[in-house]
Amino acid sequence: MDETGFKKGVAGRTGYVWVAVISTAIWVVFAPSRAVAVLQEHFGWLLDKAVVADGLRAYQVHFRYLQRCWRHMLARAKAVAVDGGPDDTARYETLKRFYHRIKLKETQDPFATTCLIREVREILSTFPDGKLKTHLTNAISYMFTYLAFRKMLPHNNPAELAIRDNIVVQRNVRYHITTPGGREVFSRLLTFTAICRKNGIHPYRAVIEMIRNPGWDLFHPGRMAVNDWCVFDEPESVNPTVTWMSEKQPVVMAA
Repeated sequence: MDETGFKKGVAGRTGYVWVAVISTAIWVVFAPSRAVAVLQEHFGWLLDKAVVADGLRAYQVHFRYLQRCWRHMLARAKAVAVDGGPDDTARYETLKRFYHRIKLKETQDPFATTCLIREVREILSTFPDGKLKTHLTNAISYMFTYLAFRKMLPHNNPAELAIRDNIVVQRNVRYHITTPGGREVFSRLLTFTAICRKNGIHPYRAVIEMIRNPGWDLFHPGRMAVNDWCVFDEPESVNPTVTWMSEKQPVVMAA
């Protein structure tokens, strides 16, 4: 899970886009703030699930099984190293090597997790007192949650990619997301198109399949029945017929 800011109109007011990603779906919610109320209202069904997210306080307070994103933590350490001296760079490189060693680790042994916690504490003990050390020390309790869950990642890269691929080009100066109704509709539209993309389905095909067959499963679409298919079931319809020679090349033909 992740969130990013967006502009609400030209006045410079800002809001936030929340994104949650699972293996078959992406949820997008445009909201006026990063308040806990937004998390509870739109993602309440996730609160007792294992979730990878950044250091937003709302995540730490409400998610039952939270994995802190290692990419975000390393980015903060790298920023300090860039502005600091050789010692800061050495500490960052040590932490990064530790991450690359444990990121693919799989174990549900509590003793192994305890050993990793002890090791990361030793690494952090070399950091000077300051915001970075405090931030990383407070995150220790959430650094190794992924070890207890199969196929859970230690980073939220899928959410970052979902934001980049589906939302970044849409998030700024959109007048229809300046109102609550507009944000809700736009969130639903982006969620639908993002799910289609994740499952390799053209949104037009998904809409038409659902119109033809209300029981059609977006998450298990199967193969297209025929290569050339049209919007209307009756070829003799007086309405224009949209024939798809491929999913990317629509051709409009008169019926």
